[in-house]
Amino acid sequence: MQNDSHNECVKLTDYKELQKICNKLGYVLDNITKFSKFVDVDNNNNRSCKYLNYLIQEEIEHLESDSNNISSLYETLNKYKSSHDNYECIFKQNANTDTKIAKTSKNVYYYSEYLYWIKKEFNNIQNTEKKQFWEFLNTSIFPYNRLLQHDTCNKNKKYQNELNDFKLKYNEAINEIKKKYKSNAYG
Repeated sequence: MQNDSHNECVKLTDYKELQKICNKLGYVLDNITKFSKFVDVDNNNNRSCKYLNYLIQEEIEHLESDSNNISSLYETLNKYKSSHDNYECIFKQNANTDTKIAKTSKNVYYYSEYLYWIKKEFNNIQNTEKKQFWEFLNTSIFPYNRLLQHDTCNKNKKYQNELNDFKLKYNEAINEIKKKYKSNAYG
């Protein structure tokens, strides 16, 4: 079922900025669910769900709103999302008060996505010099190392799954690059 009217978002009448975010994300959600029908649904639902949660977080970072209002946005988005058949995403409010680590986690996720697409679509990437791949890989490791250092110092290992996912995709991307350039060395 398509929810073109964004009825759930309209209910955020007291919070105009949150209503704008809700409508924007509703539009994105409508399009992601259309697209997901044509590709690896389970994988894309998971990928798009993570992406949307980070996108919501980015949008909220620009607002000065108390957490109760933000909770209303998440409740609304989860109601809105339920109007889309077979979309299993749960929008969760970020409880991390350390904004630097939250941004680092987001960067690790984004780099992880880039690495995923390097592996998945490597043959379609044309005219890229080997040096550019290695520079990208070297750049991508910085937020990973920062998050790893943060997680190592904490008992609950909150970011362990993200770190493992990044490491796996990093190694897969390296293997694809090595196959293309028949090289075992950087540079």
